[in-house]
Amino acid sequence: MLTIAVTLGDPAGVGPEIVARALADALTPDARYLVLGSEPVFHRAAERAGVRLDVRRVSSVRECGDSRFSIWPVGDDVVPAPGRPSIETGRAALAAIDLGMELAMARKVDALATAPVSKRHIAEGGVPFMGHTEYLAARAQVKHAVMFFTSAKIRVALVTTHLAVRKVAAALTVDRIVSTIAIADDGLRRFFGVMEPRIAVSGLNPHAGEGGQFGREEIDVIAPAVEAARARGLNVEGPLPGDTIFRRVMAGDFSAAVCMYHDQALGPVKTLDRAATNVTLGLPFLRTSVDHGTAFDIAGTGKADAAPMAGCIKVACEMARATASLL
Repeated sequence: MLTIAVTLGDPAGVGPEIVARALADALTPDARYLVLGSEPVFHRAAERAGVRLDVRRVSSVRECGDSRFSIWPVGDDVVPAPGRPSIETGRAALAAIDLGMELAMARKVDALATAPVSKRHIAEGGVPFMGHTEYLAARAQVKHAVMFFTSAKIRVALVTTHLAVRKVAAALTVDRIVSTIAIADDGLRRFFGVMEPRIAVSGLNPHAGEGGQFGREEIDVIAPAVEAARARGLNVEGPLPGDTIFRRVMAGDFSAAVCMYHDQALGPVKTLDRAATNVTLGLPFLRTSVDHGTAFDIAGTGKADAAPMAGCIKVACEMARATASLL
């Protein structure tokens, strides 16, 4: 049976309630779910959401036994009012991430699914935190992890992640782009059943640079990266204009897109599908997440949509099954 660890995210955000609702719909017979976070916060959120789960309190994965739902308490002393984040809620969220990573690295769980956290409140607690992707990669000592979004409608990988736009051009290198393409190709094959991926690579500038009229990144960096990827046997095309690449991916011309920066990719993805799942490729364990934030403004109101969290857990299960089938 698969064991999927699920963090609650920031206890003042929507994480606890969307996790409770998502787990209530988690009817996969081959998986059990281990919640990592504050027990009182989780039970309060479940009660508000009208969800009843038979949850076992544990302090090891072994204690989960045959229970479908277990909770490993983390940060029980932090029980904030919904929508009232603080340094303490940030620290509680990070403690759950750390525990989840420890379990995943030790192969005690098959995948880690994470609810949203506040980068600001974790960073204010003294821990540099640009996002789950960067933090997990650094902790796992992985040189390059790729932020990859998947949904029923579209798949896209990012060359740069949480980076100021003015720094993006300088961060683009041939090696990084080729590595992103290769990691995306491998992920499509290993986890999503795409045996012959065809990948579209975006440009950086308007009209993919218009032959150098709007910048030389396409000529000097992106096109050489595409050629280098082809030389490695990867089926890739680009650089393609950012304003049309998604139309072609949606039309089925490509298996996925590789984009140069965060909003170039995420604006279309979140417009096209409200329940896309964020997957971190390149880690030595499986990690998925929702594609939205903590939504402190609606925490505790019952308005949060649990569909993205349910999708995130479903993808974690699918990736774990795909991994098991390869062993």
